[in-house]
Amino acid sequence: MWVEEEKQAFRSVVRKIHPDRFMQYPEESNVNNTSLAALNAFLEAYVQGKAVVRSTRLLFFTLEKKKLQKIEVELCGRESLYDLFDAFGVECERRSRSWGESDGLDLLKYMQEHVSEALALSERFSSLSTAATTLNEELRETYCFEDIRFQDVVRTSCSNAVWQLSALKLLSSALERLDSEVLQSIANQRIVLHRERTFREGNAVQGRDVHLVVNRTLKSQLRKIDRHLLGTLSKLDQYWFKRAEQLLPNVVSLLQVRSVMGDFVYSGDGRGNTMSAEDAVLWCGKMLRSRDAFDLAFENVVDFNFTILVHSDFDSPYVDIPASMATSTMISVRSDCPPGVLLAWLCSEEARSFSDKIKLIENHKILEMKHLAKVKKSLKARQVIRVCSPPEGMGPFFDGCERLVANSKYIMEQVDLKGVFLAIDDCYEVWESGFVSIPYDFELEDFCQKLSALPAPSQNEARGKKKSAPTLLDAGAPALSRVTHKQRQNRPAKVSTRDHAQQDFAACIDADL
Repeated sequence: MWVEEEKQAFRSVVRKIHPDRFMQYPEESNVNNTSLAALNAFLEAYVQGKAVVRSTRLLFFTLEKKKLQKIEVELCGRESLYDLFDAFGVECERRSRSWGESDGLDLLKYMQEHVSEALALSERFSSLSTAATTLNEELRETYCFEDIRFQDVVRTSCSNAVWQLSALKLLSSALERLDSEVLQSIANQRIVLHRERTFREGNAVQGRDVHLVVNRTLKSQLRKIDRHLLGTLSKLDQYWFKRAEQLLPNVVSLLQVRSVMGDFVYSGDGRGNTMSAEDAVLWCGKMLRSRDAFDLAFENVVDFNFTILVHSDFDSPYVDIPASMATSTMISVRSDCPPGVLLAWLCSEEARSFSDKIKLIENHKILEMKHLAKVKKSLKARQVIRVCSPPEGMGPFFDGCERLVANSKYIMEQVDLKGVFLAIDDCYEVWESGFVSIPYDFELEDFCQKLSALPAPSQNEARGKKKSAPTLLDAGAPALSRVTHKQRQNRPAKVSTRDHAQQDFAACIDADL
C-alpha cells in the first residue's frame, strides 16, 4: 500500500514539471529537461545496484496560476527522494526500508520509467518544433512569402507541432506543382493556414493575406485564387499603411503626445490588418480636420508624456486608461472616437495626472541609471542592474548605491569585483548566468565575508557554447575570499526567468534613455 502512495506522490511531482506544461517556455523547459536527465541517471544508478557517492543538485521550474516558480532540491541518497516530494509540496510519509528488496526496486523502476517518458516527450517536441521552423523558413525563402502562419493553432503541444509540420509539408507539395504564373501572383503575400474544421467560409484573399484550408485541395485552392483581386487588395493594403505612416506624425504634433500608433502594428492573427490601417487613417483625418479646436485648447498646455494607441475594439470605452498606471505609458483610443471626446479627456485632470506620473517614472529611471553607473565605475564591474523593489520606495536603494560607492576602496581590497556582473537585490546569491546578487541594505561589516562565501555555480553551466556574464567565484572551489581576473569564466545565460527579466529591463531602460 505504501508503494502506491509513493507512486502517487511521484506522479504529482512529474505532473508539475511535465514538458507538456512548458511548451511556451523553452528556457525553463530546458532547465527542467536537464534536471530530469540528472534525476533519471540518479534513479538508474540505484536500479542497477550502483553506489552513488556524489550528491545531485536539481533545479526545476513549476507553473502555478500562470506564474513560474523555481524549486531547488539536492539528492544525496535514496532516502533523499522524500526531499524531492517535500520540495514540491507533495505529502508523503517518510519510511525506512531496504531499497534492495523487490518493493523498493519496483518503486525506483517506476520513477525511472516516468522520468524517461517525460524526457522522450520533450525530445520529440523539440525535434518537431525545429523541423517545422526550418521548413517554414525554407518555404518563405524559396517562394518569397512575407510570412507563413497558422490560424488558431499555437505550437504548445506535440499534437499541434505535428499538425503544423504536416500542414507545411502539404503546402510545399502543392507549391511544387504550380506553374510560375501562379507562384508569381502569390509572391510577397502572407499565407495563413487553417484547420478544416475551424475555417470560416469567406474570400480566401483578404488584403495581402491568402487564407488556405489545410487538406488535399491545397493546390486547387491556390489555383483558384483571384489574382486580379489579390493584386488590387495588395496595392490597397500598401496604400493604407503608407498613408498611416504619413499622417500619424502630424497627429502627434497636433495632440502634443509622445507618439501615436495604430493597432495594425501589433496585429499578428492574419485578419483585419488592412482594415485596422484604414481605420487609423480615417481617425487621423478626423483629428486633423479639428485642428483649430485642438490648437485653441492646447495654447498653454505642455506636451503630454504618454502614447496613444488607435484601435478598433468597439467594446471598450472611447478613451481607455490602463489598469496599471504604474508601468504603462500608453492610453487606448477607439478609431471611432469623436475629436471632441478625446479633446475633453486631454484637457482633464486625469490626463495631466497620468502624464505627470509617467514623467516621474522616467525621472526615477534616469536617477537610477546614474546611481548604477557610479557603482559600476567605482567597483569596476562589467555591468550593474537593479532587481529589488524596496517596499518603502527607491530611497533605500539609492542609499545602498551611495554606500557601495563610498566604501568601494575598502570593498575592492577585500574582494576583487573587476569585470563581474552585479545585481542589486535583496539577498546574496550567484545566478546560473553568472550574475552576483547583493542586498541593497547590506551591512558593511559582513558584506565582504558573505560575498566571498557564495557557492560556485554548477559545472554544467560551463559547458554551453554561448557566452554570458563571468561568475564571481571559481567553479572548482566551494568558497573564496578573493578572486582574480583569470578565475572568472564565461557561462551561458539560459535558465533563470529572472535573468531574462533583468536583461529585458536593462534593455528597456536603455531604450527609454
